[in-house]
Amino acid sequence: MRNKVSNSDLTARRGGGDSFFGFVQKQLRDKCSGRLVALMLRELGRHEPEAFLVLLQEVQFSADQRKAIRGGAAQIETEWAYMPGRRADLAVIVDGQEILLLEVKEDDLMSSGNSDQLADYIAHVADRSAEIHFVHFSRYSPLRSLGPLQSMPNVHDLRYRHLIEAVRNHENETSGRAPLSRMIREYLEDIGVDSYKQISLDQELDALTLLVTQMSGFDHFHGLGRLHTASNATLAPDLLRRLLSNAVVLGEWLLEPNASIIKQKPKSKFHVTNRYSATLLKRAISTPDPDDGLVDLPRKAVQEGILSVHASAALDKSGSQSWVYVTVGQYVTVSAATREKARFSLFVELVWKGGDGVHLESEDWFDMFPSESTATKELRTLLQRALKKARKLDGSPAVFDKVSLPAPRT
Repeated sequence: MRNKVSNSDLTARRGGGDSFFGFVQKQLRDKCSGRLVALMLRELGRHEPEAFLVLLQEVQFSADQRKAIRGGAAQIETEWAYMPGRRADLAVIVDGQEILLLEVKEDDLMSSGNSDQLADYIAHVADRSAEIHFVHFSRYSPLRSLGPLQSMPNVHDLRYRHLIEAVRNHENETSGRAPLSRMIREYLEDIGVDSYKQISLDQELDALTLLVTQMSGFDHFHGLGRLHTASNATLAPDLLRRLLSNAVVLGEWLLEPNASIIKQKPKSKFHVTNRYSATLLKRAISTPDPDDGLVDLPRKAVQEGILSVHASAALDKSGSQSWVYVTVGQYVTVSAATREKARFSLFVELVWKGGDGVHLESEDWFDMFPSESTATKELRTLLQRALKKARKLDGSPAVFDKVSLPAPRT
């Protein structure tokens, strides 16, 4: 059993003061955003403990420990000296005993000193069974394995997106009466932290349809109803940001079990592909501009627009291939030909130099915008089929044999 921490020892071992804004000023001078996040977690645990516990829901606290956190009896401290020469960004202490240590990683995620730091954490909690938990809390998925982190039951690996989801849910459950959760959510959104976001077909379908018709260059008289309202025009850019945020999350999902073969953070991208009326297209092509040979396509020729929002990951080079990519993403399709507004599907693509590649997409349209759980389940199936098909092709990169299928998210 560990020794209890006395009050005098507590004062010596905690590095953060009790003044919220005084501590903020110090951390901003230090220019370390990870420590600022640790401060926010401390205040969340002290003042809105339900959101704090939702974030840490996979940590198996005892009933008494949860009661202490909810009731304010737990000590939640920043810059906690848990061993000589080492400080945790956050610590939770109940009845004088450490029950959780948390390390925040953002800009220094891939620092060369991280291995030794993690080894010290592991050594500190390894002989304590479930008495004490360690949480590795990072903005991005690590680009290399965290080793022992993935096998110890009292060691947990969380992302900033889990925090933004926890505080957003707490805001909703309290009908907006959670000022600290709101502040944290707004801060994380301001610095571009991504989480999977839904699109409401009841309220936002027209705005999303407008986004695709404008990007694709549809004719003004497209037969899809009145789309160009002030509210839709204002909402459309936000919907694209949400789709890109989803692409980042899906890229992270792909990266997590494949850190050994994906050497750079997956890149989120978008582009539009149009399908045209063959009759109008032939007519336009037959009369190019005599001066420059270019063709002006009539807007009426655009009959379908497909917005692709996706994440692409470069795999380790293998054999003679100089590049190999895996892409996972979402399609939003609008059709003037069939008078159908935005519809949704998912796709996986494997491409490599010198090969034809493999492209698979959902067999049916989704009746509603796919949730994170639905999307990752469908993409896992598509990725499995795509890998199986690619491995049968001549010249298929050997690295495909090393790709692991990510588990669907719940």
